[in-house]
Amino acid sequence: MMGMLDGAREEPDRSVFDFQGVFSPRDGKKYFQFPFQVQNGASKIVVKVEYDKTSENVLYLQLYDYRNFRGIGKSSDNGQKKQLSIIITPTHASPGAIFGNLPRGRWVAEIDADEIPMTCKYNLTIEVYYHTKVNTRFAIKKPKYKERILIPEENWYKGDLHIHSIESDGREQVREIIQEARDVGLDFIAITDHNTISPWQYFKRYKDILLIPGVELSTHDGHANAIGLEDWVDWRLGYRNRTIQHVIQDTHDQGALFSINHPGIRNEKGEESFRIKNIDIATIDCIEIWNGPWTKHQVQANKRARDLWTQWLNEGYRITAIAGSDLHSLKTYGVHLGKLINHVYSKNLSQLALLEAIKGGRVFLSMGPKVYFTANDGMDCYMIGDIIKTNKNRKITFSIHAVNVDSRMEIRVIKDGQVLECYESQGKEPVALCFQEEVSQKAWYRIEIHDKSAKDTMDSLLAITNPIYIEE
Repeated sequence: MMGMLDGAREEPDRSVFDFQGVFSPRDGKKYFQFPFQVQNGASKIVVKVEYDKTSENVLYLQLYDYRNFRGIGKSSDNGQKKQLSIIITPTHASPGAIFGNLPRGRWVAEIDADEIPMTCKYNLTIEVYYHTKVNTRFAIKKPKYKERILIPEENWYKGDLHIHSIESDGREQVREIIQEARDVGLDFIAITDHNTISPWQYFKRYKDILLIPGVELSTHDGHANAIGLEDWVDWRLGYRNRTIQHVIQDTHDQGALFSINHPGIRNEKGEESFRIKNIDIATIDCIEIWNGPWTKHQVQANKRARDLWTQWLNEGYRITAIAGSDLHSLKTYGVHLGKLINHVYSKNLSQLALLEAIKGGRVFLSMGPKVYFTANDGMDCYMIGDIIKTNKNRKITFSIHAVNVDSRMEIRVIKDGQVLECYESQGKEPVALCFQEEVSQKAWYRIEIHDKSAKDTMDSLLAITNPIYIEE
C-alpha cells in the first residue's frame, strides 16, 4: 500500500487529519491503521473514507478509541465515489457506531481491504470537533443482565438467533425489530449485526421478550455468530497472528456460543462461505443448518449445511443444529420473523439458561409443525440432546409426538444419517408414534418432518430435531 498523511490541520474548534493512498491487489484481506490524537473536550468525531465507485474493490471501515471498539462505517454512494462514514458524539452515533464519552488519547481509524482485485485509490478524512462544555458522563452502554429471569418455569421457548438491523446491513431500527418480534409472539431474539455491538446500546429490559446480545463475526473466510456476548470480540483473522481458535476462545470466555453461519452458501467462484482452515471442530457449539431467505439458491445451501452437520455427527461431534431467519428487512427478502423458529427447552427464560439449553442440544427447528422426540430405556426418560449410555443390547422405546401436521406431511426417523422409518400423517390431528430399537453401540437418532408435495426446487423440510445419542 502506498499512503501518506496529507496534513493535520488545527482550527479553533476542530482538528482535521487527511490521508490519501493507493491499495494494490496484494493488499487484499489486510488491515491498515491510521492513528490520530484526541484531546480533552472532544464533542464529535467524524471519519470518512472515499474510493472509486466503478471498481470491484470492497473496503470496510472500523474505529477504535485507546481501549474500546467504537464502531463500523456505513456505506453510501457519493457521485462517482463509494463512501464509508462513522459519526460519534457522547449521546448519538451513526448506525454501526457506539455513542458515549470521547476520551483523550490515541484513536485509530482502520480500513479493512477486503477485496482488492484492481488498484484502488482512497481518501480518508478524520475530523475531531471540540467544545468547552462537553458532558463526559455518558458511558458506553453494554448489557449486564444475562442472569435476569423473565419467566421462571421450565418450558419450550421460541425465538430467532440470526437477525440484522440498520446497525449493519439491515433496514430497520433495533426498536422496530424488537416490536415486530413481540407482535409475533417470540420469546427471545438475538440481533447479530456484522462486526459491531452497537445494537446493544438500544436494548431495554422488556418483560415479554429476552434480548440476547450477539455479533455476526464476518471474517474474510467465513461468518459465524457469537451468541450471548458481553463485549466486542476481535474477529480480524490474521491481524497480529490471530486465528479462528483465538476468536472461539474469546467468545467462550464471555460465556457465549460460537455458531457457524450458513456454511452451505457458495460465492460466485463456487467457494463455500465458511472456508476457515485448521478449525478445531470440537470447539464449535452450533451450526446454522437452516437459513433464510427461501430462494432456490438458499434451498441447496441449506441442504449442504445439513449434510455437513450429519457428517460431523457421524464423526462423533455433538454440535447443536440451529436456525436463523438472517432477517435484513421486515418488508422484503421473503423472510418474516416468526416463520422459521428455534424451539428451545430451557429451565427458565433467561440468557444463561437458554444458552445452556442450546449448547446441550435441547432444540428443534420448525416452519410450522412441532415435534417432541423422547426415549425410555425402562428406567429413565430422555429427550433431544441427551446421551443414553449402553454396553450391551438394550431395548429403547422412542416416542414421537407431533402437532400442527397434516396429510401432506411425512415423518422420518433418521439414524446415523440414514432413513430408518417413515410415517405418513393421516390428517390434522396430533400424531403419536413409538418404535423400538435394540442398541449396543454408538448411534444417534433425530426426527424430520417433510412436505411430500414440495417441488424439486423447494426444500421439503418443515421441522427437524437435534439428536438423542447412544454411547457405549
